[in-house]
Amino acid sequence: MSSPDPTARPDASIASIILGPPPARRRHGLVWAMVATASLHGIAGVVAWQAWRKGESLAPRVTQKKQTLQIDHVVDLKPPPLPPE
Repeated sequence: MSSPDPTARPDASIASIILGPPPARRRHGLVWAMVATASLHGIAGVVAWQAWRKGESLAPRVTQKKQTLQIDHVVDLKPPPLPPE
């Protein structure tokens, strides 16, 4: 078995000569994850659109507004008096 000739590929690094060509990368997992994500988003969009079109909602309807309580705060922005010396 002969070692590769480094002069045959002058642009290659020593590491690439020793390790050889990189293996082919498989990206099937990423593709399937993106397909699953797009499918779930599509299904959720269709379900939301149908609920909007029919006037249905998973949230209960608000029957009566609750009374609100408003509290007015009075804040004195003047500094406290200095103590006597």
